[in-house]
Amino acid sequence: MSTSQFANRLCSLRPTHETPTPTLALDCTPVADRLPADLGEPITWAVDTDVRDRAPLFVLCAATDTDDSDHLRTDAHGIVAPVPDSLLTTEPPAGLGLNLERYDPTRGVLFGVITTRGILGFVPVRYADGELFAERPLP
Repeated sequence: MSTSQFANRLCSLRPTHETPTPTLALDCTPVADRLPADLGEPITWAVDTDVRDRAPLFVLCAATDTDDSDHLRTDAHGIVAPVPDSLLTTEPPAGLGLNLERYDPTRGVLFGVITTRGILGFVPVRYADGELFAERPLP
């Protein structure tokens, strides 16, 4: 597993208005060269709970079924991948356990990036103010 090449590339969870309804999206600009799909192509999220006990490992995947899929998009700040509310509100380790009504993007969750065998995974590491997301943020 490799994280060192992305040590300075934290990705933020922030609001985007480039979707039909305002939602939270992961800013993937720092890892644009590793994305599994091109802009406008369908994506889906998987959660690997086998390696995590306190926080999820979100895996971004290219989708084959476009009906229920979202798409990689651009907004005023970069490339974003909308994250389904269910992944954000479900309690760890299957989700982040966030209260979306109280989510403060100025103190947003920052994700470390993990790559292995062509898979791009995102682990919540800390908040923008420096507080750790979990006691042991990386597997």
